Formats: sequence, structure tokens, C-alpha cells
Amino acid sequence: MYLRIHAKGSDGEVWSIDIWFVDEPDRQPDLLHLETLAPSTQSKILAIKRAQHWVLPDGSRMPSVEV
Repeated sequence: MYLRIHAKGSDGEVWSIDIWFVDEPDRQPDLLHLETLAPSTQSKILAIKRAQHWVLPDGSRMPSVEV
């Protein structure tokens, strides 16, 4: 099951939160990276996204999987 939540911060910025519920993770090898990202790697991904201001050159938002 997949849920997408949009929330607006006090500064007016809209945030999108994607939540996935996976009932058979062994059958979904594409999720392996979610279990193997070390905290230092997570920090580096966030630093890259912040440096890019979360936006790609065409103006669309940068998905985490693209970093």
C-alpha cells in the first residue's frame, strides 16, 4: 500500500511525504537499498539534495532515488 501526504509548513513551503507499506519484502529486491544505506550515506544524500535545492534544472523536484 502507498500513501502520499502533502503538508504545508509555517513558512508556506509544501512538503510531500511518501509512505510505503510492504507486506512481502523478500519478493521486492528493489527495496534492498532501503536496508543497506548507512547513516553517513543518508547524510551525504541529503547534503546533495540541499545543495541542489531539491529542484532539477527543468524545475521538477528531485526524487531521492535519483541522488
